[in-house]
Amino acid sequence: MNVHLISQRFLNYAYEGGGITAHFSKIDEMVNQLKQKGEKPTEKMVITKILMSLPEDYKHFISAWESVQEDQQTPTNLLARLIVAEERLKSSEKTVALTAKVKCYKCGRVGHKKNECRQNSGSNNHKEKGKQSCNYCKKQGHTIEI
Repeated sequence: MNVHLISQRFLNYAYEGGGITAHFSKIDEMVNQLKQKGEKPTEKMVITKILMSLPEDYKHFISAWESVQEDQQTPTNLLARLIVAEERLKSSEKTVALTAKVKCYKCGRVGHKKNECRQNSGSNNHKEKGKQSCNYCKKQGHTIEI
C-alpha cells in the first residue's frame, strides 16, 4: 500500500465498535504502516484522531481530556482513561436496562416503581398490587422482569 492510501484510511477512520482497545489497535496499526513507509504522525495527531473518531457516547470525555496536564496527554494515558470511561458507560447501560424492565404496580407502566409513580395517589381506579414483591430486589411495589 502506498503512503497516500494509508494516510487516507487513517484520516477517514471512524470507530467501528468492538471496544476501546480494538479502536486503539486499529489506529496503531495504521500508524505503524505509515512509519514503515517513512511517515511518522505526531503523538498529538494520533491522540486527536483517537478523540475525534470516538462514538457520540464519549464526547463528554474530550472536555475532560483537555483538562489533563499537557505533559500527561500521552496515548498510553489516554487509553487507560478511555478504558475506565468505557467501563462506566457499560455500567450505566446496565442500570438503564434494569430500569426499563421495572414495572409499576400502581399504573402498570414500565420504567418506574409504585413509589415513583406520577399517577394521582388518591385515585382508586387501579388495582392495588403493592403487596407483591420484586423478582430482583424482593421489595414491594414494583417488579423487574429477569
